[in-house]
Amino acid sequence: MLSRLRKNGFEKILIYLAVGGSAFLLYFFILWILFDLIGVHYPFAVTLSYLISSIFHFLSHRAFTFQIKSDKYRRQFIYYFFVATLNYFIQLVTIKVLYEYINFDIYISAFFGILLSLVVGYTLLNNWVFKEAK
Repeated sequence: MLSRLRKNGFEKILIYLAVGGSAFLLYFFILWILFDLIGVHYPFAVTLSYLISSIFHFLSHRAFTFQIKSDKYRRQFIYYFFVATLNYFIQLVTIKVLYEYINFDIYISAFFGILLSLVVGYTLLNNWVFKEAK
């Protein structure tokens, strides 16, 4: 039955959201430390937070969401890097527009950036980066 749930994708989506939620919390925690506590300029704080949480994101999705057992890290990481770069620019542009031009709070701006990249990320990870898991 568990394999049937996994095949219909419902469990995979729930795990994707849990892993993504964990990466989200890590991202915001690092952003808070860099931006509020240390006073790092927001583009650098966003970039460093994104890089660290992306490593966690890749490894966690590979192990838990898509349950990859193969040793094809290199190909998957290259594909993942493309997806992460695309999502990074989606987030950075969203944050720039909302924070600098509309004067939203930095954390609300980052939250909306993550929401925009959520669907793009799942679609590309599921159908391209970790495709062999199906």
